[in-house]
Amino acid sequence: MIKKIFYGMFVMCMMLTYSCKDEDLAPIITFDQAGKGAYARLVELRTGEFDLNNLSTSAYDASVDFVDIDGGNTVTNYDIYVSYTDNSPGGALSKGEQLYKAYTAGDFGTSTKGNVGKDLNIPLSDLTTLLGLELSDAELIAGNFFNVRTTITSDGVERGFSNSSSAVNGPAFQGHFNFAIKVTCPVADDRFVGEYSMEYVTTEEGCFGAAFDAAPLPNVTISTVAGSSTKRTMGVTYLPVFGGFAVTLEIDLVCTEIVTSDNDSGVGCAASIILGSGENQPFDFDDDSEISFQFVEFAEGDCGCAAVPYTMKLTKL
Repeated sequence: MIKKIFYGMFVMCMMLTYSCKDEDLAPIITFDQAGKGAYARLVELRTGEFDLNNLSTSAYDASVDFVDIDGGNTVTNYDIYVSYTDNSPGGALSKGEQLYKAYTAGDFGTSTKGNVGKDLNIPLSDLTTLLGLELSDAELIAGNFFNVRTTITSDGVERGFSNSSSAVNGPAFQGHFNFAIKVTCPVADDRFVGEYSMEYVTTEEGCFGAAFDAAPLPNVTISTVAGSSTKRTMGVTYLPVFGGFAVTLEIDLVCTEIVTSDNDSGVGCAASIILGSGENQPFDFDDDSEISFQFVEFAEGDCGCAAVPYTMKLTKL
């Protein structure tokens, strides 16, 4: 009886937590009501990575606009700073932050949303010159990335990620101050997509039971992600023993390894249950018939659950 009561309370808690998470809902307050000042917003991401196969011509390509009480007209400056992170042991090639561009109002245009904005084209060659890196695959290694930090000045006040509210930087207002540009091997949009069967490679279950039900698992559909040639997503039903929750998992095909992104499941007990990144899994870049990925299920806070790694195998149908 005690077990049934615990499960009932757990399900209610998860349902309450999950029902509050709806990325498609508009903010419950408008920007001018919130009094957020001004911020940069991503309007379109056309190319969000650097291509290891085309180092001399590769460029980040996007459009941003500025949101304030006057369509971005209070913004006078837009500054872009860049650094480089070397993920190899020791990180010997990492480079500290440098100012890349300092744009003023005369450099701005009008975005497709009608606000003052700026088209961004950032060549890889510009950044290697700025930071003192060689434009070669010896220093630009797959999985390394350029960190971009931007600020805007509005009404004489400089604003960035660090002094903007969580509402602005979250999905509701779509703030776009800081981002990373990954160095990678682009994957064609018709590769590693479509319908795949999914099965467990590991057999251990978390304290909430099987993540995606017992075998055989439903098939999944893998889709591309806008602005990235290497990222793929798939929709899964998480914790079907408690009724099931729709969750999107994201993986990244980084030249020779599959990297799993951290995903907040939107479900919680005492805190959020995170489907976090596990160990990178090798894959054949030229063969999309079979891939594997790993995530780690863990609950933030005191949910009384140990972290459990899940390795999943996908086979193209």
